[in-house]
Amino acid sequence: MTSSSDILDTPLGELESCGVLSLIEELELLAPVSAASLPRVTLWQFFALCLYPEGMEGKRRKLSGSSLPDSALLNQTLRALSRDESAVFPLCEAIARRNGTSVEFHLGQRVYTFLNGQIPRMERGKRR
Repeated sequence: MTSSSDILDTPLGELESCGVLSLIEELELLAPVSAASLPRVTLWQFFALCLYPEGMEGKRRKLSGSSLPDSALLNQTLRALSRDESAVFPLCEAIARRNGTSVEFHLGQRVYTFLNGQIPRMERGKRR
């Protein structure tokens, strides 16, 4: 089993956590990205692909939970995930740590909002 500290660098093909796999399935419904076709891509890279489906030079596409049922993981607050001992909560902790913050500052956010804010924005190259 992958620890939460290195789960972000784990290739998608090696993930074992049912909660994280469920989150990936939900993300595939929102973004034109297929995890099955990307077994060597890390989880962190997969998140970036969900927000930048056209590549880093393309337009950033924010995630939204509006097309998913209220019970979807992406629509849950981090606080609710922490109480349920969901496998997604340690993943959110690892994302926050990678960004130099604490998940406690984001407990009221829904997972999709948290991901939108925590996955780095890629700056486009300046035109000459």
